[in-house]
Amino acid sequence: MITIEKIRSRLVEELNNASISNAEICRRLGITSGAIAQYKSGRSMPALDTLANLCKVIDVSPAYILCFEDESGSKTVPEVFEYSDGTHSLRHKRG
Repeated sequence: MITIEKIRSRLVEELNNASISNAEICRRLGITSGAIAQYKSGRSMPALDTLANLCKVIDVSPAYILCFEDESGSKTVPEVFEYSDGTHSLRHKRG
């Protein structure tokens, strides 16, 4: 199951491994260094639009951050999603 903790962990990992500086990330995104520090510490998560742009800036797939792909780009979406209320939903297959 995909959890916020798994997403947060991948985001922190990729921010720590980014090939550009925190200052450059902030400049490109128009955010403060405090925001990056919050993301890196895992204390907060970026807004969805900020996350999408952050992924572009640090050159990482948003699908990887959101746990829909593994490191190789292979899809890891489960066939069944489990919702927080315990219900399940089948994923529609494509192709």
